[in-house]
Amino acid sequence: MSLSLFVDGHVHVHPRFDVGRFFSAGQRNLQAAAKDGGCADGQWRGALMLVEAGSQRVFEQLARGELAPPKGIRIEKTADPAALRVHVGAAAPLYLIAGRQIATTSGVEVLSLATCEVVPDGLTFGEALARACKTDGLAAIPWGFGKWSMARGELVKKELLERAPGSIALGDNGGRLGLAPVPPLFKFAAERGFAVLPGSDPFPFPGEVERVGSYGFVLSDWQDNDRPARTLLQQLRGMKASPRYFGHLTGMIPFAVAQVRMQIHNRLLAPRMAS
Repeated sequence: MSLSLFVDGHVHVHPRFDVGRFFSAGQRNLQAAAKDGGCADGQWRGALMLVEAGSQRVFEQLARGELAPPKGIRIEKTADPAALRVHVGAAAPLYLIAGRQIATTSGVEVLSLATCEVVPDGLTFGEALARACKTDGLAAIPWGFGKWSMARGELVKKELLERAPGSIALGDNGGRLGLAPVPPLFKFAAERGFAVLPGSDPFPFPGEVERVGSYGFVLSDWQDNDRPARTLLQQLRGMKASPRYFGHLTGMIPFAVAQVRMQIHNRLLAPRMAS
């Protein structure tokens, strides 16, 4: 039977997140999106595309059983090394898809989606993107507030000009201000035939875990199988237009509060956590 796959294309299990709440929120929010999209129970599946940063290895810990899920949540391996099947209560299972977020010296992040391969931090933007493109996953460039401005935006535009449509993707996130204009590079990417893949991208604060699964995209004609990451990549690779979105962007007050909290986190808390 053909299903609809509701995908949050950018999630984190931040150190201050409760793993049980992470999966419960993902299940709840994706189910709400499926219902809003006209899907009855049994007509959809959900996926969370994890992008781990730095030394994080949550996917690996879950796969090896080193991180035990809380009561009511069951983790199953699949035949795909980059995908786990997650059962939350009696609901239809979610897929947790492995991936990495790469910090570059240029200040523009790169994502390596649906892969367990690790690309190190500290490369230039061009080097990181080239390395991500050589993995068995999909390379994507995520939008971030202020990260595509001026010279850094030109770096992204250059890649869109020089690469073939479908070879990489851009990433949107639910933390973007809904009242603001669409980023020009999104429009440029659409004109060039590159897809934009949205995800919730929750901030590293405990309450943000409730946003997991709240923003993403939908793929139709999904067939359940034991290699979900490979199947997902087959649909994403070569995609020449953005898939249908679900969810909402952020309002003015939540956006402003989040940016202030992130500034405090980046300047005061993050250095302490790294030391």
